[in-house]
Amino acid sequence: MAAADSDFSKTAPEQGDPRPEGTTSNDRTQAPDSPPGSGSVLENFLSLGSGIVISKAVAFIGTAYLARRLGVYGFGIIGFATAVCTYFAIALKAGFGPVGAREVARHPGQIAPVSAGVIVLRLTLAGGVLVLTYLGTLVLDKPEIVKWVVMLTALTYISLSLDTGWVYKGLGRNRRVGVSLIMAQAIYVAALLLLVRGPEDILWVPLSLVFGELFAAAYLAVPLFRGSSWAPDLPKAWSIFHASIPLVIGQLLRALINVFDVVLLALLLGEVSVGLYTAAYRICFLVILIGHSLQVAYLPALSRAAHRSNARASQLVDRALEFAAAIAVPMATGGILLAGPLLIHLFGPEYGEGTEAFRLLLISVAFIFVHGVFGNTLLAHDRTRVLMWIQALGASLNVVLNLILIPLHGIVGAAVATVAAEGLILSLDYFACRRLGLEISFGFLIKPIVAATVMAALLLWLGPESSWLLRLVAGIVTYSVTLTLIGGIPADAQPSRPHNHPEG
Repeated sequence: MAAADSDFSKTAPEQGDPRPEGTTSNDRTQAPDSPPGSGSVLENFLSLGSGIVISKAVAFIGTAYLARRLGVYGFGIIGFATAVCTYFAIALKAGFGPVGAREVARHPGQIAPVSAGVIVLRLTLAGGVLVLTYLGTLVLDKPEIVKWVVMLTALTYISLSLDTGWVYKGLGRNRRVGVSLIMAQAIYVAALLLLVRGPEDILWVPLSLVFGELFAAAYLAVPLFRGSSWAPDLPKAWSIFHASIPLVIGQLLRALINVFDVVLLALLLGEVSVGLYTAAYRICFLVILIGHSLQVAYLPALSRAAHRSNARASQLVDRALEFAAAIAVPMATGGILLAGPLLIHLFGPEYGEGTEAFRLLLISVAFIFVHGVFGNTLLAHDRTRVLMWIQALGASLNVVLNLILIPLHGIVGAAVATVAAEGLILSLDYFACRRLGLEISFGFLIKPIVAATVMAALLLWLGPESSWLLRLVAGIVTYSVTLTLIGGIPADAQPSRPHNHPEG
C-alpha cells in the first residue's frame, strides 16, 4: 500500500489542475497537513450543497411533472425501477467514492492514471452487474412495461462508472461537482418536458436520465485527463476497491433500508402504493442529499484530524454536528407540520394519502443527518468494518419490521421500519465514536430545537386555513431570525467571523 500511495505525493499541474481553489503548485504538497480556514468547510459545503440543492430543485420539477403525467401507477413503476437499480449500483459507488476521495485528500497527485484505473475497473464491474440485472428482470413476475423500465434504468451503471466527482471531492474542489449535478438534472428534465406526455411515454424517462448523466460525467472527466497520460493505474484502483469492500458491504446492507420496503410494497401491494411512498421519499431524498454534501465538505478535514489527535477530531465532530442539527431540526419540524399540503401541491391530490408516511420519514431524515456525521468520523478513522456491522444490524431490523408491518399497515408500516432502523444506526454510530475516545456532547441540539419550537408555534397559530406557501416562508424566516438572536448560527457557517479552526 505504501508504494501505491507514494504516487499520490507527486504534484501534477498538467492534469487539468483539479486542485482546491486558492492553492498553487508550490503549496499543494502541504495541503494535507495545512489546516483549512474557517471558511473552507462552508465553501466546500456551499459549492457542493448549492449544486445539490439547485440540481434537485430542477429534478423536482421533473419529479412533479412525472407524478402528474404518469399517474400514481406509472410513477410507482419508476420508483420500483430506481430502487432496484440503485441497489445493484452500490458496488460501483459505495466504496470508490468515499475511499477514493479519502486517498486523494491524503495524497493528492497522479490523478489521471488513478482516475483512469478506477474507470476501467468500474466499467468492468458495471458489465457484470448489468448482466445480473437483466437476468433478474427476465424472471421478474411483473408486466412487460415494468421489466423494460428496469432494464433501461440499469444503463445508469455505465454513466455512474464514468463519474469522477470523487476526485474533486477529495481535493475539496466541489464547485465543478455541483455544476455537473445541475447540468445532469437540467438535461434530464428538459428531455422529460419534450418527450413525456403520458404513461405511454414512460420508456423515455430512464433514457433521459442516462443521457444527462453521461453528459455530466464528460464535463467532470475532461479537465482530469486533458494533457495527461491515459494509462490506467489498475493496481492503485484495485487497492482502493479492496480497501472499500467492508464499506461496500455496509452500504449494500444499508441500502436495504431504502430498497427493501419499496420492493416489498411492489410485491405485496402493487405499484400504486410504491408511487405514494416514492413521492413522499423524493422530498426526503432532497434533504438527505444536503446532509451528504455536508459530510463531503467535512471529510477531508476529518481525515487529517483523525491522524493527529482525538481532541482536534472531537472539536471538528462537534462543529459538524452543530451544522447538521441547524439544518435538520427545522426541516423535520416544518416538514411534519406541512406534510399534507406539500405532497398535494407538489404532486397532486391523489398523493395526499402518503401524508402520514411522509411525516415519519422526515423523522428518519433528521436521524440520518446526525448519524451521517458519526459515520463520516468512523470512515475518517478507517473503521469501515465497524460501519459495516452497524449497517448490518440496522438493515436486519428494517427487514424484520417491514415483513411484519407492511402487510398490516402498508406504507405507514414501511415508514415506521425506516425510522426504527435509522434510530438504531444513530445510537450504534454514537457509541462507536465514543469508543474511539472522542468526546461528544448533545448540546448542539439545544438552540436548533428552541428556534424550531418558536417556528412550530407560529405555524400552528397560522393554522391550516392559511396558504401553505405563506406558512413555509414564514417558518423559514422565523427559524432563521430566532436562531440568529439566540446565537445558534454554526461557527463554520460564519465566514466573516474569525475563529480558530479545530484542526489548526
